[in-house]
Parts: sequence; structure tokens; C-alpha cells
Amino acid sequence: KSISKLYFTSNGEGRSEMNVAAMMGAKNSSAIIVIGKTNQPHYSVILDEEEKSYSLNVIDTSLINNNFEKYKVTKIGNENVQGYNCIHARVVSTSGSGMFKSSSTMDMWTSVDVTGYAAFKKATIQQNVLPAMNKALDDAGCTGFLVKMASADDKDYSMTMQLTKAEKQTFPASMFKIPNGYTESKSNLMFGNMMKAGPKNKPFPWQGF
Repeated sequence: KSISKLYFTSNGEGRSEMNVAAMMGAKNSSAIIVIGKTNQPHYSVILDEEEKSYSLNVIDTSLINNNFEKYKVTKIGNENVQGYNCIHARVVSTSGSGMFKSSSTMDMWTSVDVTGYAAFKKATIQQNVLPAMNKALDDAGCTGFLVKMASADDKDYSMTMQLTKAEKQTFPASMFKIPNGYTESKSNLMFGNMMKAGPKNKPFPWQGF
């Protein structure tokens, strides 16, 4: 169980705070912070508050849009979740082929009524990033900000993500900059955070989202 936060501004600045290791079951792990700007779409900066370090994350938008996974979206209907008018969709993702083919199923609830969604959508378009799952949702008429997602592939694994609050605020410029005193790390801070979860945990089925 973990809480993640996402901030984005009308000027195209973004910041996410996500404890990936905690989401995968690790204890006493810290959140990884990612900051970026839409006018610099080819890289973001990863911050580790615990280690007071940062690393550059080079983004290949052509690779992101390469559609390694295929998605089939079925619109279930309209439902109210957390006070939002949502579209309920069932998403089946498949990857690989033959004996290496695998699939997973998840239910998603999206809404265009979430505060800030229009600005968020505009930012993703400006970055020329439209992952296959987003496109499949749009094509099926299920566009919107993710309000809830539930996945359960077998008896040993289940996960639920749910939006708890969305609001408009004024943010200090320092939230989107590398803090003074941080040193550059040559290692992959995001990968290191995920490895803290240990090998017994499974990868997320929505990792291509």
C-alpha cells in the first residue's frame, strides 16, 4: 500500500512522487521523484531524497510509441467512482507470441471531469507521447484521467489503484528543479528503487501505460 502524487503546471512542468518498491511490497523504501518539462521532451530528472542524488533519464519517444504490447478495450458502461462520472472499461493486454505469449486483464475507470485533466492531456500531446494503452482507450471512447484501476491475474496477485484527490494549487518553482546540494548518480535510480522489492514480486501488468 502506497500513496503516489502527481503535479503538473499550466507552463508544462511536471513532477511525480512514486514509491515503486513499496507498491511491489518492499518495506522502508523511499519515493522516487521525477521532474520534467514539456519543452524538453527527451529527458527527465530522477531525484532520490534519501541519497540526495539525481540522475538523467533519457526518453526515447519513438520507443515509447512502438507498441510492444497490444491492447483490446471493451467499454463496460458509465459509473460513479469517488464522485466522478467515469467510463468503466475492461482492458486486455497481450505481448509476445507463440509459447512466449502472455496476457493480463484489468478494469479501468476514467473521467474527463478530473481537475486539471485538460492541461494534462495537452502536455502529453505536446510531448508526442501516446502509449498504446492510452490510444486504445481513446479509440474505444474511454478517454479520461485514471480514477481507478483493478487488476487480478491469478489467486496470488492483485492490485488496485485509486485517485483520492485532485485539486488546483499554486506550486513553488523549486518543486521542479534539482535541489541545491544534490550530486549526480550514474546508476539508474528508478531501477534501483524497484529492485528493493525483491525477486518474489511480479512486474506490473500495466507497465506499458
